Amino acid sequence: MHSKRILELKSSTSGLKLPAASAGNGASLVPPQGATRARTSGFVFQNYVACPELGADDLAAISSTDIRTITRHIEKQYLESARSGYFRFGTIESYRAKEAGIDGRFGDRTDGVQSDVVYSKSGKYNVIFNGNLVSAGRMSGVDDPVVFRTIANEYCSCSSIGIYDARRAALLISSGNNDIEAFVTYDVEALKAAIMEILSERHQKTLRLLGRPVEYRKKDRRWQIEDSFERQDNRDQLNLYLETAFVKVPDFKHEEEFRLLLLDPSAPGRLSVADEAVTIFNDARIVAAIRDSGTFTSDGTPCRDSRATQHAVENLP
Repeated sequence: MHSKRILELKSSTSGLKLPAASAGNGASLVPPQGATRARTSGFVFQNYVACPELGADDLAAISSTDIRTITRHIEKQYLESARSGYFRFGTIESYRAKEAGIDGRFGDRTDGVQSDVVYSKSGKYNVIFNGNLVSAGRMSGVDDPVVFRTIANEYCSCSSIGIYDARRAALLISSGNNDIEAFVTYDVEALKAAIMEILSERHQKTLRLLGRPVEYRKKDRRWQIEDSFERQDNRDQLNLYLETAFVKVPDFKHEEEFRLLLLDPSAPGRLSVADEAVTIFNDARIVAAIRDSGTFTSDGTPCRDSRATQHAVENLP
C-alpha cells in the first residue's frame, strides 16, 4: 500500500454532524464545531485505500445495471466534438476543487477522500500510526489537529442519471456551473461496450469499467481522545473504497451523478495522482452510443438543435 505523511498546516472542508458513540482505544465520536467554512488542519496523514484485487465477479456485483441512460453537461464549444465521438476520462483527484467552498462542475474538496479527525480533551497529542509515534505536544489555532485521510483515485467520468432534464440543468447552472450550455445523452451499456473495445485495441486490456450512482451523505468521522491514540483501521476495505469513490457530501445532491470509473482491478483506488487523463478521440463507436444531444438556455430550456436519434425516441424512458 502506498502511503504519504504530511506534517504541515493544510486546509480541509467539513460540515459533519455525527452523534457521540464509543470508538474503542479510549476514543469517542464527536460532532464538529462549525460547519461549512474551510477548516485548517495540523498533522495530516494520507494513505491510499487498501482495497483488495477485484475479479470479474466482484466488479459485476458492485456495478449498477439499472441505469439505462446518462447525460453529460458540457460547454457549448465542445458539443460538436462530443457529437463526433470525443469522450474523456479525468481523474477523481483532478475533479477535486482546490478553492474553499462549493465550486466547479462535479467537483468538491472532499471528493475521493474519507477523513477521520482526532481531538484531544487535554490539548496534547500522542498518536501511533503505522507503528510510528507522533508526539505533537499541545496544538492550538487549528480546527482539526490530527487528520487521517483515506484516498481513492481512479480515471473518472462524471454524468447525470437519465435523459436531459431542464430542471436539473437549471440547478447545475445556479450552483456555480455558469459555463454549461450543452448536453449529450448516452446509452450506458453501448457506451461501456464501445470504451472497452477501443481500450482493447489500444492494448489497455487490464483496465476495467465500474459504474455506479453517487450517494450523497456525510462520510467523515471525528474522534475525541484523552491525550493518546493508536490508529487501527479495521474497516472492510472494499466498502471503504466504494464509500470514498462513490459518496459525496449532500451539497452536491442536485447533480444526480452517475460515476464511471476506469480502473486497474489489481489495485483499486490507487491510481497515482501524477497520471494523466485518458482521452478517447472521435470514434464512431462512441457516436453510436449517443441517444440525444443539444444546447439549452440559462434557465435550462432546451433549444431546437437537439439531435435525438430514432433509437432514442423509441427507447428512452
